[in-house]
Amino acid sequence: MQRVKLYSQRLAESTGVGCQDIFEYNKLPEKFITQLHYLLRNTIGDYQPTAPYGSQSSDYDGLCIYSNVIEQICEEHALIEFIQGETNRDSSLDLIIRFLRLNNNNVIALDLTERLFFLLENNFKKSVIKRRYTQGSSPLNSQKSIEIIVSEAIHLLNERFKQNNFGFRYEDGILIRIDSEYIHSEATRPALTLLNTSLFEKAHSLFLEAHHKLLKGELVESLVSANKSFEATLRIIIKAKGWNDPSPPVASKLVDECLSKGLIPPYLKAEIDSFRGLFSQGVPAIRNFKAGHAELPDESGKHPHGELTTHLCQYALNLAASHIVFIVECYKDSESS
Repeated sequence: MQRVKLYSQRLAESTGVGCQDIFEYNKLPEKFITQLHYLLRNTIGDYQPTAPYGSQSSDYDGLCIYSNVIEQICEEHALIEFIQGETNRDSSLDLIIRFLRLNNNNVIALDLTERLFFLLENNFKKSVIKRRYTQGSSPLNSQKSIEIIVSEAIHLLNERFKQNNFGFRYEDGILIRIDSEYIHSEATRPALTLLNTSLFEKAHSLFLEAHHKLLKGELVESLVSANKSFEATLRIIIKAKGWNDPSPPVASKLVDECLSKGLIPPYLKAEIDSFRGLFSQGVPAIRNFKAGHAELPDESGKHPHGELTTHLCQYALNLAASHIVFIVECYKDSESS
């Protein structure tokens, strides 16, 4: 069924009501959970765990998603049972939605949501395409159909996050925390897109790792991964160009090598010192001073450089994203000229 915007949604967009760039992070909103219920039911299905294989075209594949997610969440978070008092009359989807409503641990709720859509995007899509092919359907038409269904489901998930001012998006297989839609659209998403190539595979993986660790509250590790992603981007470009790979390959030396070879356009030469300061003292400095001392409180019990906070970590990731976009765009320009 084609989705249309309701009057209330058009009114909110035109007036800005409900679309403010201020996000919540602590608990999945009740409205979002209800919308997620409809989204999953319309995409994967809602049926009894004992439903026989083949009763509906996607029952078996959907049941695998729900059961795999439930089992993984219980195992990783050491839950004796998923829902107290569950019965065979409860559908797998009902159990998941009830768990989200009753659960007070937002990290577990985010884990569950992330795994549902990761398996939807990967396992579910592949298994449906394969089974339709073996049943005699056209593999081309089946693939196109399921690709569209999954893509629309992910798009709608992100729309629901936005509508409920819940500060996360599903990108590249993981949930990413965002503090600003503008920064996300102008820095984080372009960085993910630019790095999502075979050349920058390592930098891409590290950048995703940084966001994943931020989501888990592992702030020190998130900063380290963000800095490594930035350094990996510079080093990949240096090796691709055949320039001297500095030792040790730290951000300041990597930046110096890129500047000395003119990767930054000549007309920006007057700004080199400013760029050098941003690159060598921005993300690396936060990592060195904050992560390097985060576990070393002074005699008063306080950390010598203050507490490492989520918003500071997000700021570092935003810096990394902006710098990565700039450097990769400079590299692409140099290759095309």
